[in-house]
Amino acid sequence: MEAIKVEAKSLLNRLKRRDDWYKCLYTLNPYRGCFFSCPYCYDVAEKRRGKYHIYPSEVSKQIYVKTNASEVLRREIRRKPRDVVFIGSATDPYQPAEEKFKVSRRCLEVLVEAGWPVEVGTKSLLLERDLDLLAEASEKAFCCVFITVTTLDEELVKLFEPSAPKPEERLRLVERLSDAGINVCVAMIPVFPYLTDNLNHFCEVASEAAKHGAKYFMAGELTLPGEVKNRFYRLLEACRPELLPKYRQLYGASGYIQSSAYHAKIRRLEAEALAKFKLSREIALKAGLSLQDFL
Repeated sequence: MEAIKVEAKSLLNRLKRRDDWYKCLYTLNPYRGCFFSCPYCYDVAEKRRGKYHIYPSEVSKQIYVKTNASEVLRREIRRKPRDVVFIGSATDPYQPAEEKFKVSRRCLEVLVEAGWPVEVGTKSLLLERDLDLLAEASEKAFCCVFITVTTLDEELVKLFEPSAPKPEERLRLVERLSDAGINVCVAMIPVFPYLTDNLNHFCEVASEAAKHGAKYFMAGELTLPGEVKNRFYRLLEACRPELLPKYRQLYGASGYIQSSAYHAKIRRLEAEALAKFKLSREIALKAGLSLQDFL
Protein backbone atom coordinates (compact mmCIF):
# COMPACT_ATOMS: atom_id res chain seq x y z
CA MET A 1 0.00 0.00 0.00
CA GLU A 2 1.41 3.37 -1.05
CA ALA A 3 0.44 6.42 1.01
CA ILE A 4 0.73 9.65 -0.97
CA LYS A 5 0.69 12.85 1.04
CA VAL A 6 -1.28 15.71 -0.50
CA GLU A 7 -2.38 19.13 0.69
CA ALA A 8 -6.08 19.90 0.45
CA LYS A 9 -7.34 23.33 -0.53
CA SER A 10 -10.73 22.67 1.03
CA LEU A 11 -12.27 20.00 3.27
CA LEU A 12 -15.94 20.68 3.88
CA ASN A 13 -18.19 19.83 0.98
CA ARG A 14 -21.52 21.58 1.32
CA LEU A 15 -24.36 19.59 -0.20
CA LYS A 16 -26.91 21.26 -2.46
CA ARG A 17 -29.57 20.24 0.04
CA ARG A 18 -29.68 18.40 3.34
CA ASP A 19 -29.19 14.67 2.89
CA ASP A 20 -32.51 12.86 3.25
CA TRP A 21 -30.98 9.86 5.01
CA TYR A 22 -28.15 11.18 7.16
CA LYS A 23 -29.55 14.67 7.80
CA CYS A 24 -26.10 16.16 7.18
CA LEU A 25 -25.40 19.35 5.24
CA TYR A 26 -21.65 18.79 4.92
CA THR A 27 -19.42 15.86 4.04
CA LEU A 28 -15.73 15.48 4.79
CA ASN A 29 -13.18 12.93 3.56
CA PRO A 30 -9.71 12.92 5.16
CA TYR A 31 -8.49 10.35 2.60
CA ARG A 32 -9.04 9.36 -1.02
CA GLY A 33 -8.67 5.75 -2.03
CA CYS A 34 -9.38 2.95 0.41
CA PHE A 35 -7.50 -0.09 1.68
CA PHE A 36 -10.72 -2.09 1.96
CA SER A 37 -11.25 -1.79 -1.81
CA CYS A 38 -14.79 -3.22 -1.81
CA PRO A 39 -15.75 -3.96 -5.43
CA TYR A 40 -19.04 -2.07 -5.12
CA CYS A 41 -17.44 1.18 -3.94
CA TYR A 42 -18.69 4.12 -6.00
CA ASP A 43 -15.61 6.21 -5.20
CA VAL A 44 -13.83 4.81 -8.26
CA ALA A 45 -16.46 6.25 -10.61
CA GLU A 46 -14.94 8.65 -13.11
CA LYS A 47 -16.71 11.73 -11.76
CA ARG A 48 -15.30 11.10 -8.27
CA ARG A 49 -11.62 10.70 -9.17
CA GLY A 50 -10.89 14.39 -9.11
CA LYS A 51 -7.20 15.25 -9.15
CA TYR A 52 -6.25 12.03 -7.38
CA HIS A 53 -6.51 9.79 -10.46
CA ILE A 54 -8.05 6.85 -8.62
CA TYR A 55 -8.86 3.99 -10.96
CA PRO A 56 -10.47 0.63 -10.18
CA SER A 57 -7.18 -1.24 -10.71
CA GLU A 58 -5.37 1.13 -8.38
CA VAL A 59 -7.92 1.64 -5.66
CA SER A 60 -6.31 -0.90 -3.32
CA LYS A 61 -2.75 0.29 -4.07
CA GLN A 62 -2.78 4.01 -3.39
CA ILE A 63 -4.11 6.09 -0.53
CA TYR A 64 -4.07 9.87 -0.70
CA VAL A 65 -3.57 11.40 2.73
CA LYS A 66 -4.76 14.98 3.24
CA THR A 67 -2.05 15.87 5.72
CA ASN A 68 -3.21 19.45 6.28
CA ALA A 69 -6.87 18.52 6.67
CA SER A 70 -7.35 19.69 10.26
CA GLU A 71 -5.73 23.08 9.58
CA VAL A 72 -7.93 23.67 6.52
CA LEU A 73 -10.99 22.50 8.42
CA ARG A 74 -10.27 24.86 11.32
CA ARG A 75 -10.20 27.80 8.91
CA GLU A 76 -13.35 26.73 7.09
CA ILE A 77 -15.59 26.28 10.12
CA ARG A 78 -14.88 29.85 11.19
CA ARG A 79 -16.70 31.17 8.13
CA LYS A 80 -19.35 28.53 7.50
CA PRO A 81 -22.70 28.04 9.25
CA ARG A 82 -22.53 25.29 11.86
CA ASP A 83 -24.32 22.11 10.78
CA VAL A 84 -24.07 18.35 10.69
CA VAL A 85 -20.85 16.98 9.14
CA PHE A 86 -20.63 13.41 7.83
CA ILE A 87 -17.04 12.11 7.96
CA GLY A 88 -16.34 9.36 5.45
CA SER A 89 -18.92 9.82 2.70
CA ALA A 90 -16.56 8.60 -0.05
CA THR A 91 -13.83 6.48 1.56
CA ASP A 92 -13.45 4.94 4.99
CA PRO A 93 -11.97 7.53 7.39
CA TYR A 94 -10.71 4.80 9.74
CA GLN A 95 -9.02 2.55 7.21
CA PRO A 96 -5.54 1.28 8.27
CA ALA A 97 -3.73 4.43 7.10
CA GLU A 98 -5.52 6.35 9.87
CA GLU A 99 -3.62 4.41 12.53
CA LYS A 100 -0.42 6.07 11.33
CA PHE A 101 -1.57 9.47 10.06
CA LYS A 102 -4.43 10.24 12.49
CA VAL A 103 -6.00 12.71 10.04
CA SER A 104 -9.56 11.69 10.91
CA ARG A 105 -8.91 12.05 14.62
CA ARG A 106 -7.48 15.54 14.19
CA CYS A 107 -10.49 16.59 12.09
CA LEU A 108 -12.81 15.14 14.71
CA GLU A 109 -10.96 17.09 17.40
CA VAL A 110 -11.51 20.34 15.48
CA LEU A 111 -15.23 19.72 15.06
CA VAL A 112 -15.78 18.60 18.66
CA GLU A 113 -13.86 21.58 20.03
CA ALA A 114 -16.09 23.90 17.99
CA GLY A 115 -19.27 22.10 19.06
CA TRP A 116 -20.27 20.95 15.58
CA PRO A 117 -22.57 17.90 15.31
CA VAL A 118 -20.80 14.98 13.63
CA GLU A 119 -21.54 11.67 11.95
CA VAL A 120 -19.01 9.01 11.00
CA GLY A 121 -19.37 6.18 8.48
CA THR A 122 -16.99 3.22 8.69
CA LYS A 123 -16.38 -0.52 8.62
CA SER A 124 -13.22 -0.18 10.69
CA LEU A 125 -12.56 -1.33 14.25
CA LEU A 126 -10.02 1.49 14.64
CA LEU A 127 -12.93 3.82 15.33
CA GLU A 128 -12.93 2.60 18.93
CA ARG A 129 -9.65 4.45 19.46
CA ASP A 130 -11.59 7.72 19.24
CA LEU A 131 -14.36 6.74 21.62
CA ASP A 132 -13.40 9.66 23.86
CA LEU A 133 -14.03 12.22 21.11
CA LEU A 134 -17.24 10.56 19.95
CA ALA A 135 -18.56 10.62 23.51
CA GLU A 136 -17.61 14.29 23.86
CA ALA A 137 -19.33 15.08 20.56
CA SER A 138 -22.45 13.36 21.84
CA GLU A 139 -22.42 15.50 24.95
CA LYS A 140 -21.61 18.85 23.35
CA ALA A 141 -23.77 18.65 20.22
CA PHE A 142 -24.67 15.42 18.47
CA CYS A 143 -22.95 12.28 17.23
CA CYS A 144 -24.09 9.23 15.28
CA VAL A 145 -21.87 6.46 13.95
CA PHE A 146 -22.89 4.44 10.89
CA ILE A 147 -21.41 0.95 10.82
CA THR A 148 -21.81 -0.88 7.51
CA VAL A 149 -23.03 -4.47 7.73
CA THR A 150 -24.25 -5.60 4.32
CA THR A 151 -24.67 -9.30 5.13
CA LEU A 152 -23.80 -12.00 7.64
CA ASP A 153 -23.34 -14.61 4.92
CA GLU A 154 -19.66 -15.61 5.07
CA GLU A 155 -19.41 -16.44 1.37
CA LEU A 156 -20.85 -13.10 0.33
CA VAL A 157 -18.59 -11.25 2.78
CA LYS A 158 -15.53 -12.92 1.25
CA LEU A 159 -16.77 -11.98 -2.20
CA PHE A 160 -17.77 -8.36 -1.62
CA GLU A 161 -15.76 -7.21 1.43
CA PRO A 162 -12.64 -9.41 1.52
CA SER A 163 -10.35 -6.88 3.21
CA ALA A 164 -12.79 -5.37 5.71
CA PRO A 165 -13.25 -6.55 9.32
CA LYS A 166 -15.69 -9.43 9.71
CA PRO A 167 -19.34 -8.48 10.33
CA GLU A 168 -19.30 -10.02 13.81
CA GLU A 169 -16.35 -7.80 14.72
CA ARG A 170 -18.20 -4.74 13.47
CA LEU A 171 -21.24 -5.74 15.50
CA ARG A 172 -19.12 -5.99 18.63
CA LEU A 173 -17.97 -2.44 17.87
CA VAL A 174 -21.63 -1.42 17.60
CA GLU A 175 -22.15 -2.80 21.10
CA ARG A 176 -19.15 -0.99 22.57
CA LEU A 177 -20.24 2.31 21.04
CA SER A 178 -23.83 1.83 22.21
CA ASP A 179 -22.67 0.94 25.73
CA ALA A 180 -20.76 4.22 25.75
CA GLY A 181 -23.97 6.13 25.01
CA ILE A 182 -23.20 6.88 21.37
CA ASN A 183 -25.95 6.68 18.75
CA VAL A 184 -25.26 3.88 16.26
CA CYS A 185 -26.92 3.07 12.96
CA VAL A 186 -26.25 -0.26 11.28
CA ALA A 187 -26.26 0.45 7.56
CA MET A 188 -27.17 -2.46 5.30
CA ILE A 189 -25.78 -0.57 2.35
CA PRO A 190 -25.62 -1.72 -0.33
CA VAL A 191 -28.29 -4.35 -0.79
CA PHE A 192 -27.20 -6.81 -3.48
CA PRO A 193 -29.99 -7.74 -5.92
CA TYR A 194 -30.87 -11.45 -6.02
CA LEU A 195 -28.51 -12.11 -3.11
CA THR A 196 -29.49 -10.06 -0.05
CA ASP A 197 -32.72 -8.41 -1.21
CA ASN A 198 -35.00 -10.71 0.76
CA LEU A 199 -36.70 -10.55 4.15
CA ASN A 200 -34.46 -13.21 5.65
CA HIS A 201 -31.31 -11.19 5.02
CA PHE A 202 -32.90 -7.95 6.20
CA CYS A 203 -34.09 -9.55 9.42
CA GLU A 204 -30.75 -11.23 10.09
CA VAL A 205 -28.88 -7.94 9.95
CA ALA A 206 -31.55 -5.91 11.76
CA SER A 207 -31.82 -8.54 14.49
CA GLU A 208 -28.08 -8.39 15.16
CA ALA A 209 -28.16 -4.61 15.06
CA ALA A 210 -30.83 -4.52 17.77
CA LYS A 211 -29.12 -7.25 19.79
CA HIS A 212 -25.88 -5.23 19.86
CA GLY A 213 -27.56 -2.01 20.93
CA ALA A 214 -27.97 -0.07 17.68
CA LYS A 215 -30.67 2.56 17.75
CA TYR A 216 -31.01 2.92 13.98
CA PHE A 217 -31.07 0.69 10.92
CA MET A 218 -31.22 1.58 7.24
CA ALA A 219 -30.85 -0.20 3.93
CA GLY A 220 -29.99 1.14 0.49
CA GLU A 221 -29.80 -0.19 -3.03
CA LEU A 222 -26.53 -0.97 -4.81
CA THR A 223 -25.55 1.71 -7.32
CA LEU A 224 -23.09 1.04 -10.15
CA PRO A 225 -22.11 4.37 -11.74
CA GLY A 226 -19.58 4.46 -14.55
CA GLU A 227 -16.61 2.16 -14.18
CA VAL A 228 -17.97 0.73 -10.93
CA LYS A 229 -20.43 -1.24 -13.03
CA ASN A 230 -17.67 -2.76 -15.16
CA ARG A 231 -15.64 -3.63 -12.10
CA PHE A 232 -18.60 -5.24 -10.33
CA TYR A 233 -19.73 -7.11 -13.43
CA ARG A 234 -16.25 -8.63 -13.85
CA LEU A 235 -16.56 -10.01 -10.33
CA LEU A 236 -20.00 -11.43 -11.04
CA GLU A 237 -18.79 -12.97 -14.27
CA ALA A 238 -16.00 -14.73 -12.40
CA CYS A 239 -17.97 -15.82 -9.32
CA ARG A 240 -21.72 -15.60 -9.99
CA PRO A 241 -22.10 -15.66 -13.79
CA GLU A 242 -25.74 -16.75 -13.61
CA LEU A 243 -26.61 -13.36 -12.11
CA LEU A 244 -24.98 -11.23 -14.79
CA PRO A 245 -27.95 -11.19 -17.22
CA LYS A 246 -30.29 -10.28 -14.37
CA TYR A 247 -28.08 -7.37 -13.29
CA ARG A 248 -27.78 -6.08 -16.84
CA GLN A 249 -31.52 -6.08 -17.18
CA LEU A 250 -32.10 -4.45 -13.78
CA TYR A 251 -29.43 -1.74 -14.14
CA GLY A 252 -29.49 -1.09 -17.86
CA ALA A 253 -26.93 1.34 -19.25
CA SER A 254 -27.19 3.90 -16.45
CA GLY A 255 -25.83 1.81 -13.59
CA TYR A 256 -28.85 2.77 -11.49
CA ILE A 257 -31.99 0.74 -10.85
CA GLN A 258 -34.85 2.33 -12.78
CA SER A 259 -37.62 0.05 -11.50
CA SER A 260 -39.93 1.84 -9.07
CA ALA A 261 -41.28 -1.58 -8.08
CA TYR A 262 -37.82 -2.68 -6.99
CA HIS A 263 -37.26 0.50 -4.95
CA ALA A 264 -40.65 -0.06 -3.30
CA LYS A 265 -39.65 -3.63 -2.49
CA ILE A 266 -36.50 -2.49 -0.64
CA ARG A 267 -38.44 0.11 1.33
CA ARG A 268 -41.02 -2.55 2.27
CA LEU A 269 -38.37 -5.02 3.44
CA GLU A 270 -36.66 -2.28 5.43
CA ALA A 271 -39.94 -1.23 7.05
CA GLU A 272 -40.73 -4.81 8.05
CA ALA A 273 -37.32 -5.28 9.64
CA LEU A 274 -37.56 -1.95 11.47
CA ALA A 275 -40.94 -2.78 12.91
CA LYS A 276 -40.02 -6.32 13.90
CA PHE A 277 -36.90 -5.30 15.83
CA LYS A 278 -38.11 -1.91 17.08
CA LEU A 279 -35.44 0.11 15.31
CA SER A 280 -35.70 3.52 13.69
CA ARG A 281 -34.54 4.78 10.31
CA GLU A 282 -34.92 8.50 10.97
CA ILE A 283 -31.82 10.01 12.53
CA ALA A 284 -32.87 12.32 15.34
CA LEU A 285 -30.66 14.95 16.91
CA LYS A 286 -29.98 15.01 20.62
CA ALA A 287 -32.93 15.87 22.86
CA GLY A 288 -33.23 19.61 23.24
CA LEU A 289 -31.60 20.31 19.88
CA SER A 290 -33.13 20.52 16.44
CA LEU A 291 -31.76 21.09 12.98
CA GLN A 292 -32.75 24.73 13.32
CA ASP A 293 -30.01 25.13 15.91
CA PHE A 294 -27.48 24.58 13.15
CA LEU A 295 -28.97 26.65 10.35
